[in-house]
Amino acid sequence: MDDKEIVALFSGYGYQCCIVSDLGNLDHQLAAALQWALAEIRTIQNAARSGKPIVKPRWPMIVLRTPKGYSGPKFLDGKPIEGNYRAHQVPLASPTSVPEQFKLLKEWLESYKSWEIFDLNSQLLELIDQYLIPPDPCKRMDELTSNKLDAALEFQGRNFQWDPDSRARGGRVIEILSEHTCQAHLQGYTLTGRTGIFPSYESFLGIIHTMMVQYSKFSKMSRELSWRKDISSINYIETSTWTRQEHNGFSHQNPSFIGAVLNLKAKFARVYLPPDANCMLSTLSHCLGSKNYVNLIVGSKQETPVWLSPEQAAEHCRRGASIWPFASTENGSNPDVVVVGIGVEITFEVITAASMLRALCPALRLRVVNVTDLMVLGESGSHPHALSDDEFTKLFTEEKPVLFNYHGYSTELRGLLFGRPRLDRVVVQGYQEEGTTTTPLAVSGPYFVLLFSRTNRSMRMYSRDGFLDAGTEQGVPIRRGQVCDSSGA
Repeated sequence: MDDKEIVALFSGYGYQCCIVSDLGNLDHQLAAALQWALAEIRTIQNAARSGKPIVKPRWPMIVLRTPKGYSGPKFLDGKPIEGNYRAHQVPLASPTSVPEQFKLLKEWLESYKSWEIFDLNSQLLELIDQYLIPPDPCKRMDELTSNKLDAALEFQGRNFQWDPDSRARGGRVIEILSEHTCQAHLQGYTLTGRTGIFPSYESFLGIIHTMMVQYSKFSKMSRELSWRKDISSINYIETSTWTRQEHNGFSHQNPSFIGAVLNLKAKFARVYLPPDANCMLSTLSHCLGSKNYVNLIVGSKQETPVWLSPEQAAEHCRRGASIWPFASTENGSNPDVVVVGIGVEITFEVITAASMLRALCPALRLRVVNVTDLMVLGESGSHPHALSDDEFTKLFTEEKPVLFNYHGYSTELRGLLFGRPRLDRVVVQGYQEEGTTTTPLAVSGPYFVLLFSRTNRSMRMYSRDGFLDAGTEQGVPIRRGQVCDSSGA
């Protein structure tokens, strides 16, 4: 694109452009462009602060046009580098073993004269701390109404540059229907010493999958540098999930971002599925105070039951998974079957199904387990949060059937459980690619699990082979000689 096309493009985006391209006088031209940009910004700011903001202000934009690889090596082995495709990625691939390349690299890096900027008497870092990182630690980034998080607006305002009601009001809520732009905002916000939250529809976080992975890789490498300090974790909240998309339907059902985070290095990956509001508060408090992680919280934007008190929720979240005595038979002791819920609506279905089973089949001893920290399920030693084999056995027994009911794709959970003992007794039910624009119950129908939508089927324990016919391909082994009353189904 030539200069006219560049100006036309970004003028259409709402900017006023200044192109810096005089290679012989680059430093002076860039300095003048920066002074111009600062003056334009001050003009816009002063107008807003005087109570007479400019409608649709044209913010300054500097376009620096230089050859590819500018300031780097000009030639290597008689072939051009600067302004050439060879400048892409790593122009000097073997400086540790090829003396000529080491010499070129040394000259290249020394040309920046970094010792003049970062000497012991330099005030540059102090100026960065003073002017670029705001002193108020209470400012946070949020996003909102369609995810039903708009209660945050009772404490913070929006910051829409085009909206006279919210322009330059100091709000910290940035809303834009562009996930990759939100990701860039969040990364910059976090890397300048602050803490942010990125709420989104579950189905659309996948748009920034690669950006999230690249940020995690950057975090991994930065942790290996002694001069890099800890930074706040990057925090995602999925609040509009597939289970409650009755007005959007199949197009808005996609829990795959969980798998994207699961595939990160264990040191950085955290996935939480708090089952109620108190667990959500406990989880969010932990995530906002954590450092260097990629935190994914999967919740619900709908009103749902609160199962645990704040104190119980804090302990449950600390453990990551626990037995729920109130939903189990005799507090979950000596179970015939272990039923596991992972996710808000999934947990509701599990508790409802357990209640129905206790009424229809009193002889069946149920243990209900809820998992809020997905990483505890991985093979012992695979993740900092993974349960030891003894802890896993205490929750799920040594040999009893275990029915996992999971918010995401079942293959994710099967992969996470791989390596745990006796997986032949485990059944995993997860999200299936079925749906349409319909009611919440109909959304759940093709998916849910257990016996909630199958209580009209025969439930009978056989004295010899002993299994509970749940209308599925495989039965659930139970104690011999017990009979379930299915007359109420």
